[in-house]
Parts: sequence; structure tokens; C-alpha cells
Amino acid sequence: MKEASRVGRIAGIAQIVASDPGQARFLPAWGRVLRKSPLTSRLPWLPFRVIERLEKHLTNESRVFEFGGGGSTLWFADRVGEVVTVEHDDDWFRALKDAVSGRDNCQVLYRAADDDFAGYVGVIADYADGYFDVVVVDGRNRIRCLQSAMGKVRPGGLLILDDSDRARYSEAFMIATAWPHVTYRGLTPSKAIAGVTTVWRRPALVASSQ
Repeated sequence: MKEASRVGRIAGIAQIVASDPGQARFLPAWGRVLRKSPLTSRLPWLPFRVIERLEKHLTNESRVFEFGGGGSTLWFADRVGEVVTVEHDDDWFRALKDAVSGRDNCQVLYRAADDDFAGYVGVIADYADGYFDVVVVDGRNRIRCLQSAMGKVRPGGLLILDDSDRARYSEAFMIATAWPHVTYRGLTPSKAIAGVTTVWRRPALVASSQ
């Protein structure tokens, strides 16, 4: 069984690289974290090309919000001025909170699944419009989270939806239709299949003429 799983994993990765040879440069990084937990790998579970884009976009003054955290939380905390992450699972919330203990730029919030995740989806409303440079939607109720997040992304900022190829998330492309976007598919930390993530950029505000 283990051998079959290994062969299947190798075949899946080979297919990704064959369809996009540029992915080969990510193989060493992918191999290093394959069997590591998210909190050990300290990497977002997003395609490596999305991680590259984030590295170019972020500064040490950037503000990031995550619906659902993990290795990404630690990765962001190492690079930006402020990270806010919301979790609905109590055990994972405690593990993540312990992992960022002592980091004064990182806040992990717990919001239960009560009332159809109303508190979880709505927690970003506590922040001013345009407050965040990046919002990552990678948890529960993703369409509702994306809707609640759009006004909180600064002009020129990024709104990221992981697993955006899933049919149940297709509505996102209609909701954010006015925002330019790129969908990335490829090697992803700790995954043996191609990850698919869409990154929208909020258009810059157009100055009104007087």
C-alpha cells in the first residue's frame, strides 16, 4: 500500500512538471517539506508561484488577514508587520496560538462555528476598509468570507482564494469580476497533486478630477 502510494505521488508530480516544465525548479523545496506538518514547514499551502508573488508584494509593513492559518501564519509573521488569523477549530486554534507565542505582530482569533460561522465570516468587519495588503481565504464558508473581505483589501492589494478550481467556489469569479486576477496551478508544499489558487488584485482608486 505504501509503495503504491509513493508511486502514485511520483506519477502525479511528474505529470505536473511535464505539463509545465518551469515547475521543476520548485522540486527541491517541495521535497524538503513533503512529510512535515504545516507548523514545521512554515510555508503556505499555496502553489509555489503564488508564494513567489507574495514575496514580491509584501514588505515588513504589510498587513495580512487569513481565514484559516497554519504554516502560512508563521511564514507571514516572519515577513510582515501584522498578521491576523481566524480559526474555527479549537484544537488547531490552540496549536497555532502556541506556535506564534511571543510574536507581537501576530494575532490568532477563535470564532466558533455557531450560527453558520457568522462570527468567523464577520470578524474581518472589525477592521477599517482598505486595511489589509493581503487577505487569504483558505478556511470555511469561503464564498461568504471572500465577500466580507473585499472591502478590507487596500487598492492594489491582493485577495487570494485557495482551491479556486472547486465548483462550489465558482461564484467567486462573478463576485470579484471587476478585479483583475490570475489563477495559478502547480507544485504546492505538502501536496502530491497540483494546487490551484486564484489571486485577485483590487484596482487602484482613480483620483477624481476637480
